[in-house]
Amino acid sequence: MSDESEFGLIARLAPFLATGGDGLLVGHGDDAAVIEVGGRGVCIAVDVLVDDVHFRRDLSSLADVGWKAVAVNVSDIAAMGATPTAAVVGLCRPATLPVTDVEALYRGMDEACRAWGLRLVGGDTVAADALALSVTVLG
Repeated sequence: MSDESEFGLIARLAPFLATGGDGLLVGHGDDAAVIEVGGRGVCIAVDVLVDDVHFRRDLSSLADVGWKAVAVNVSDIAAMGATPTAAVVGLCRPATLPVTDVEALYRGMDEACRAWGLRLVGGDTVAADALALSVTVLG
């Protein structure tokens, strides 16, 4: 980020984020948000991984990247004292990325989900210039 650090930008965006009420039990500033759904707290964590920012394909297999994308969110859910139950993924896919590489990413996410007992339940894909994935985990 050119004119703001990540945390500086978060501080500037804070006025736009909910701080409580209407079922929000824990808002921004922690590892995950917690909202009330049906009388129970539900944790939500999301992280984005971008090629050449958070991983390099010449140093990591795409299966490992998929594993990491789930693991960082499982860690955030666990830090809140919750158990991860489900994940969704948003995939930004360059046209040059072979389907076999996409399958490797999903294989890594599937293996991580199985290891921690949660399910990959859906998501979205979009054509993009760079490879990036956003995983959201609920717990």
